[in-house]
Amino acid sequence: MRADDASWLRPVEWMVLLKSSSFLCHRRSGCAVEPCAVGDFQVGVLELRRRLWDQGVFTADDGGAWRVEAGNLLICERGPRFVVAVAMGTEPVLLPAGTVLLSAAPLAEDGRLQPNNAAWVLRG
Repeated sequence: MRADDASWLRPVEWMVLLKSSSFLCHRRSGCAVEPCAVGDFQVGVLELRRRLWDQGVFTADDGGAWRVEAGNLLICERGPRFVVAVAMGTEPVLLPAGTVLLSAAPLAEDGRLQPNNAAWVLRG
């Protein structure tokens, strides 16, 4: 995959990963069995974000702290419990500790974030 290829954002695959984490599998009839439409994915991500907001995982005042870690892993921390990780390098990278809520593509077998991939991570 080329670095300038914007197709790495795969909404249907994201929805499958969301379903496997049981955050959205109950959303609509049929959603748990077959891939959801892009619109369903977008609604699902917004519902997940709203649920995290309601649970106090982040607030409007949290802002974001950005940094780049080893392997060109771009990290945005929004409060102490929520992290967005973007793998911008050429090799899989370790994710911050926590539960992966969603990922743009499947993680490597060892749980690393693949290149040209992004993930939301919830810390304990």
